[in-house]
Parts: sequence; C-alpha cells; structure tokens
Amino acid sequence: RHPGPPGASKATPPQGNADRERFRRWTLADCGHPLIDAQLRELLATGYLSNQGRQWVASHFVNELRLPWTWGARFFKWMLIDAHPALNSGNWAYLAGLGSDPRSFGGTPRRFDLERQLRQYDPQETLRKLWT
Repeated sequence: RHPGPPGASKATPPQGNADRERFRRWTLADCGHPLIDAQLRELLATGYLSNQGRQWVASHFVNELRLPWTWGARFFKWMLIDAHPALNSGNWAYLAGLGSDPRSFGGTPRRFDLERQLRQYDPQETLRKLWT
C-alpha cells in the first residue's frame, strides 16, 4: 500500500474497512460528489473518460477520499479501453503530488476545486444530467 506522496501531511495510509468501503462506493459511482459520480458512471458505461475527467476523478480520489493513488490507478488500468500502463500510473502519481510539478508546493498533491470546475465546464449541468 502506498501512503501517498512523501511529505504530504494530508495523505493518510489505508485505515482498513472504512477505506475499502469508500473505494467500493467510488468504484460504483456512489462517492457523493455529482461531478465525480457522473464521470465514474461514464467510465463504467463506456470504458472512456476525457483527460479532464480523469484528472477530476483522480484528484478527488487522492485529495478528498484520501485513498492511495495506486488503488485508483489500478482501477483505471482495468476499466479504461485506452489505458496505457506507464501513462496511467504517471498521471495518477502526478496528481498525487509525486515527481516534480512547478505548480505544486513541497509534494502537495494537485487539487482541483470541483465547484469551480462545475461552474466552468458544466454550468448547465449537461454532463451531470447525461450520466445521472
């Protein structure tokens, strides 16, 4: 199990049943955030997500659910029809704050403001309505 990025105080190692339950609900598109649930429903139905959708989902997984990025990467590798092992793992690690990112501070994971993303990319709730 990977506890998260080195030095990131917000990263926590899996805590047993609670983490497994959050992961299970996430894999069923039932994590409680309308944008993330819609994106996960799209992934489950089609095997595809846009790059932006992948970033939102991964950021939420690592930062809000505080689950190990390797769990999410493994799930994407299994579900995505266009999964590439190196790119998939690299993108998840990047969003978890591993590696070098000039926009990151001291190993802090990339965090998307999902409410802002909703206003900017889905103001009419088209995406959410389509996948609800």
